[in-house]
Amino acid sequence: MVAHPSIAAKSFQDFIALARSQPGTFTFGSAGVGTGTHLAMELLLMSQKAKLLHVSYKGTGPTLTALLGNEISVYLSTFASALPHVKNGRLRAFGVTTAKRAKPLPDVPTIAESGVPGYEYGTWYGLVAPAGVPRAIISKLNKAVVAVLKIPEVQRLYESQGLDPIPSTSAHYAAHLRSETEKWTKVVRDAKISVE
Repeated sequence: MVAHPSIAAKSFQDFIALARSQPGTFTFGSAGVGTGTHLAMELLLMSQKAKLLHVSYKGTGPTLTALLGNEISVYLSTFASALPHVKNGRLRAFGVTTAKRAKPLPDVPTIAESGVPGYEYGTWYGLVAPAGVPRAIISKLNKAVVAVLKIPEVQRLYESQGLDPIPSTSAHYAAHLRSETEKWTKVVRDAKISVE
């Protein structure tokens, strides 16, 4: 979670207190209605009983540009996109949404450490195949991908961008997909998000 440095808050909890004390004053940007960062922010705001005006943009680039230009207050940006702006002081990092701190910014706490126990949002990537692909092919593909993700140079590349490669089995990934679908479906319903 990053903010324009003109915001008077220095931490996540400072910002939430400020937002609660001045309802209707602060905004959050997203890369579009229903995107991961939009849903993650809605989940966070619901947990804090805080209201911010949502401003939807067409992608991460335009949203970061708006934040850098002080058009919006905060953004749950992808880590790699916000990192250079945090390092050069053009944005202030309030916290990371993953379960553990990011190695490139070890002094930035997680949102969970900042007073929202259990809160976690991370962008994840995986491979899927059409239904009916033979199990032997799925296993061979999984084995190849896991082998690449275990190469130290590949791990260092991911970690330098704040990413955490997690090689797993296809069964683990399928369970993760089901769990994430349930979690974010509930957020869409509870936040009354509509694309209309």
